[in-house]
Amino acid sequence: MKVKKLFVVVLFVVLFAASFGAGQVIATTGCFPDSVGHWAETFICFLKDNSITNGFPDGTYKPDNGVTRAEMAVFLQKSIELVNATALGFANTAESDAKSYADSLVNTPPSTGDILISAGFSSWRPLFSADPMTTVNSSNRVGFTSSAVGTYTFGNQPDLPVALYGKSLEFVGVEICYSANVGNNLLSEVRIRTYNQASATSGPGSSTTIVYSDTTDHADSACRYYVVSSPILMTPEMGATVFADVTWSGVGFEFGFGRTTYVFRATGTSSTALSKGMDENTVILQESTGTDTSPEAAP
Repeated sequence: MKVKKLFVVVLFVVLFAASFGAGQVIATTGCFPDSVGHWAETFICFLKDNSITNGFPDGTYKPDNGVTRAEMAVFLQKSIELVNATALGFANTAESDAKSYADSLVNTPPSTGDILISAGFSSWRPLFSADPMTTVNSSNRVGFTSSAVGTYTFGNQPDLPVALYGKSLEFVGVEICYSANVGNNLLSEVRIRTYNQASATSGPGSSTTIVYSDTTDHADSACRYYVVSSPILMTPEMGATVFADVTWSGVGFEFGFGRTTYVFRATGTSSTALSKGMDENTVILQESTGTDTSPEAAP
């Protein structure tokens, strides 16, 4: 048991040493009265400065105490939320970093704790195969070049979860990163649709609902977060897709799509309550009701 507790402590030291630049500036001393001069002081202060821990009610940290499984669960969840938020540029980092990201956004970015599902940039496709498009993939974007002027539609339809750890999910919105060629093409419309596969007769397109539409022209390079009017509870038959219209006023110029992020929020509703009527071949995440058989649980 002592070996396992030591392993947990070492794991956290390695984890936060590797993420030194992910959060706020680390306090130099005195974040807890009993951490001053401790060999792990900077790591402990990292936890406090980034709201991963507040210590004990008496204001101390007790740095040499053991870590329980419950405490470890809290630390891990908060650290993952911090890393996710920082990756999108809206954690409480240095002001210059936050501003550089905020300048590229029009809408309020996702909140810490939201569930972010990334769709690869290469999942963007022209809606019609006959469109006069040349496609070029690079390491961080997909570019489309048109050989004719006009407006053409592109779609992004990834496989998305409807449940996580046994809880249903609400669909909140989509963040799209793009790059226009100023004066030659622009993003002219974005539409977000949900679809119900169960009632479709010829694929998702035959049973879709527009839940967001933006017809504003954007001739820039940015990441824009499009939020639906109210969160949409996902059912096992549902999915979401985004369509983007791009208008070319000149031929031979590239328009690029980068990262696309679908944003969800967990609810208190069990996913099993949504699975009634599904056939026996359908699998959905459910909460475990078994017995803990890990070594710590053994008598």
